Amino acid sequence: MNEAKQMEEMQRENEELKKMLTDSMLETRLLKGVNAEMVSPEHKRRMTALVIAGELCSGRMACRCLGLARSSIQYRRRPAATERTKLMQRLQELSRQYPLFGFRRIVIKLRQADYPVGRKQAQKLRQAKGLRVSPP
Repeated sequence: MNEAKQMEEMQRENEELKKMLTDSMLETRLLKGVNAEMVSPEHKRRMTALVIAGELCSGRMACRCLGLARSSIQYRRRPAATERTKLMQRLQELSRQYPLFGFRRIVIKLRQADYPVGRKQAQKLRQAKGLRVSPP
């Protein structure tokens, strides 16, 4: 009886060791195939996608090997800032409509129209578009 339990325990331990060795070998293979100089999360996401697409391992294992949080491979970038585009259009309209208004008054008008904009943001956007106060 005692020997049977010991044998069973040794088999379980052997299976665990085999699994650890397999994981370690897979990790080594992944890191050899993928440049270890990955810095940005975007680059790591792309590499993880390549590893998963190549069916080298599961997403969980790829994330663990590449040092990436699993939640970040689910991340999808938002499309181009539509709110910013709307803000820019409204800013240009107001600048044409009120050519004597400086950025402070334009900010007040934008806020009245429910555009959450800061004073410095509006100033930078106007400068980027070349919108200035027209002399009378």
